This record gives sequence, structure tokens and C-alpha cells, in this order.
Amino acid sequence: MPTSSIVRLTEPQIQPAGQLLARAFFDDPFGTHIFPDHVQRQDGLTWYFTALTRASYWFDAVYVTADEVTGVAVWIAPDQTLTPQQIDEAGLNRTRTFFGTEAYERYHQIVDPLAVLHARDVPLPHWYLTLIGVEPDQQGRGLGGALLAPILAQAEATGLACYLETLTPQNVKFYERHGFHVVVEGVLPDCHLPFWTMRCDPKRE
Repeated sequence: MPTSSIVRLTEPQIQPAGQLLARAFFDDPFGTHIFPDHVQRQDGLTWYFTALTRASYWFDAVYVTADEVTGVAVWIAPDQTLTPQQIDEAGLNRTRTFFGTEAYERYHQIVDPLAVLHARDVPLPHWYLTLIGVEPDQQGRGLGGALLAPILAQAEATGLACYLETLTPQNVKFYERHGFHVVVEGVLPDCHLPFWTMRCDPKRE
């Protein structure tokens, strides 16, 4: 897919993007660990990914396929943080209430140790790929690479690194094809899920 078919998310696309990401991550270890129950997983992931997409939308850092939303890439731009008001408006301050205590604890078994590595391994300004997902029946057609392309090009032009985490081993080769390399490979201590942190550094002359 040409990168011209990838555009910035518009506000009416926030909910469809969250729903798509829930479908894309339904069988991912992130989703299955937090929500073992299928029904709760669909509802929980849709709510959470919609809130994250809404928060990143305010920074113009979400890219989608043009026309119908069949792929989404959600980034956090360098040196951008949400204000308490934006966290409230996005709904992220209600994550514990919506998830429930047990799911919320399982969520933190994943995100807390990864956050420590993130802060340690990329202290300089960088782009952070929080989520990327493609409609399951559209995967393998180049959409993922097209969704990455705009920010990877911008990061290269400005000399900034990009960073991400994945819990899925088959994703590692995909990201390596697009210039990322593994920083840390390990197992999360409390939930025993394998993980990979990866970064893409600007090319040096």
C-alpha cells in the first residue's frame, strides 16, 4: 500500500480505530493475559484502545488507512505528555474501574516493568509506538509497513529514535524489516510472558 493512502486520524474515526485495535489484539498476549474471558476481553480492549487513541489524537500522532479504517498506528510524539485534564477527558483515569481489580493488576504486570525499561533505554526525545494494528483479514498485505512509514521518515529526517515493545515473537521480524533492532529480550517477572523491546535509530552518515 502506498504511503499516500495513510492519513492522520480524524475525530470521527477514534471509535472505529479503537474497535479495530481490539480485534487486532484479541489473541495477542496483552489481551489474553489481562482478560482471559472472551466477552470481557472484547469490551475491555475496545474501551482501553479507544481511550488511548483519543489521547494520542490530540497530538496528531495517530495514522490510519484512508477511507475505511483497516489499520491504525498510535504514536506518542517526543516530549509530549498528557495533562491531568486530557487524561480525564480521554477516560484513562477510569481504567481501574472499567477493568476491575484483577484485570487491572494483570495489566500492571505487563506495563509497569516495560515502563521501567522504556525510561532506561531511550532517555532522549524519541517517538514511541504504543499500538499498531491491522484488521485480521487484511494482514500480510503491507498495511503495517505503510502505517509505520510516515513517522519513521519524520524521525529519520529529524535524527530521532523510535521505540516499541511487543509480546509476540512473530512481530520481531516484521519490525526488524522496518529498521528496528532488539534492545531487550526477556520474560516479564510476574506474568511470565516473553517480551521484546525494540528501537529504530536514525542512520549515521
